[in-house]
Amino acid sequence: SQDAYVQINAQLGVRAENESWSLMVFARNLTDEVVRIEGNDVPLFEGDHYSMQDLPRTVSAELRVRW
Repeated sequence: SQDAYVQINAQLGVRAENESWSLMVFARNLTDEVVRIEGNDVPLFEGDHYSMQDLPRTVSAELRVRW
C-alpha cells in the first residue's frame, strides 16, 4: 500500500523571436516524493515481493540551436 502524495512537475523555457535557439528547463517530482510505480510477487519464492520506485527529484535542460 502507499499513502496519498502530491507530485509536481514543471517546465520553463525561452526562445529567440526568430526561433534560431531555445532553452528549456524541466523539473520532475519537485516535492521529492517516494512513489511506488510497480509491485508484484516473486514467482519462484513464496512470500517474496518486489517494488520499483519512480525517480527522485530530477532537473534537466535542453538547448536547441537552428541554423
